[in-house]
Amino acid sequence: MVCRRSEEGTLIRRSAMNRAKQSQSMRRTHKPAIAALSLGHFVNDTYTSNIYPLLPLLALKLHLTELQVFSLVPTLAITAAIMQPVFGFVTERVSQRLFAIIGPAVTGCCISLIGVAPSYGMLLALLFIGGMGAGTFHPQAVSLVARASGHKRRVGVSLFTAAGTFGFALGPFIAASVIGAGDVSRTIYLMGGGVLAAVFVYVYCPTGERRGTDARPKAGLQSLLRALRAVRGPLCILYLISLSRAIVHMLIDNYVPFILSGEGYTIEAIGTILTAFLLAGAMGSLAGGTLSEKLGGHLLGAISGGAATLLLGLSFLTHGPLGILLMTLGSFAMMTMMPVNIAWAQELVPRETSTVSALLMGLVWGVASIAVPAAGPLVTSWGFRPILVGASLLPFLTGVLALRLPRADDAASLEERPVEFAQRAESMCADEETVEVNA
Repeated sequence: MVCRRSEEGTLIRRSAMNRAKQSQSMRRTHKPAIAALSLGHFVNDTYTSNIYPLLPLLALKLHLTELQVFSLVPTLAITAAIMQPVFGFVTERVSQRLFAIIGPAVTGCCISLIGVAPSYGMLLALLFIGGMGAGTFHPQAVSLVARASGHKRRVGVSLFTAAGTFGFALGPFIAASVIGAGDVSRTIYLMGGGVLAAVFVYVYCPTGERRGTDARPKAGLQSLLRALRAVRGPLCILYLISLSRAIVHMLIDNYVPFILSGEGYTIEAIGTILTAFLLAGAMGSLAGGTLSEKLGGHLLGAISGGAATLLLGLSFLTHGPLGILLMTLGSFAMMTMMPVNIAWAQELVPRETSTVSALLMGLVWGVASIAVPAAGPLVTSWGFRPILVGASLLPFLTGVLALRLPRADDAASLEERPVEFAQRAESMCADEETVEVNA
């Protein structure tokens, strides 16, 4: 028993010392890694939204039925969502860097080939593998970004998240620009972006990637479950906050085009409005980290939830340019908390950052995508606008839950006290050695 405690003390001491050394070098050496991973996120997410303007062309080329057409996007989205927790768990024990490199390359190659797919089955296969590539990249990359950000974890994660949101917003425009008036097979010209992003991550992402907290024997599923169980309350709150906002986002993405079309807007105008909505969300993600540093995560969660509910609710009760402006501002408010939640979850479970990142990213958006067909019968009965007004209440109802989250991480997380932690570990080990001698 004494030997076991001594071994554990040694591991804690090594972990603490590694953390102290890592903290001192983080600020000056890892900015290129943050930039490269954010670029990878931008490129990766452009591919996941490239498909939207291509749906009519793919349906025409492959003679797809309505059911087949509307199965394409869910195949991509759900595959990416489901695979994120799986790859997050695996790479905590293998190599985060490797999976962060291959993710954009796989996604880019597969999505770029959908225009030349000869059949519906091949198209589904490409989307499935492309979704796996996206699921491979996200949890690993955000974990690496969080570590590379040092004491500014939330700011770094906000930059990374905003880059992906910008990419997702511009994806349809990029795809439409490349294809132009040509054939859908020109999607193959999009392939280079994913390969280049993978090269940048390979060059600039540091190879010494294992964290100080990982200086322990590789743990299994039971260890993961114990870690999650220890913080299940706060983690569930963070998940509910993110899920509620993702649901509202998905409903707006899918229903607003029909609202605008019914009011006489052209396809070009609808695309511009949706791009503005998505870009405002990207700006909100970018601002979230800085606002959290100034206001605190608890206050930001409550304020952003209330603002999002007010702005979005009014936007769907208002027609014309004013309604569009309110919807865009609501997107900014709604998305500010998303990257903060990811960083917060990583602080709660620092040894499983990839896994919790996957839960707060992939799983959240995968579950949220189910809300669109689930709300279908209600839309048939009540219409698009009443459903969106009702859904707009969700950010406020869950945002107030942020006030119940533990406040210790706002003051000083374990990541922010490496030297103090090292000293405590040394003291623990000294006590254990004394016990061993006395025994």
